[in-house]
Amino acid sequence: MRWGVQYQLESGTIGLMIFSADDYLAENLYVLEMLIVYGYQRVFNLQPVSSLEELLKLFPTCHPTISRTMSSSPPAAIAQRKL
Repeated sequence: MRWGVQYQLESGTIGLMIFSADDYLAENLYVLEMLIVYGYQRVFNLQPVSSLEELLKLFPTCHPTISRTMSSSPPAAIAQRKL
């Protein structure tokens, strides 16, 4: 099973980690290891994740926003392409 979890470093940086664990016990052990062995300041928002779409829904603030706007005068190759 895949999991997504947010973490905070001592510097205050917040990130997202994706990992696999066979069951809930293995998942909990990994989170504890993040805190004790690797020194993460805080680990929170642990969620099971089954797809990329679900990951983006569960962690909307962890991925950059992509601008989908085009300029008013696109290149000729794009303008001529049939959609």
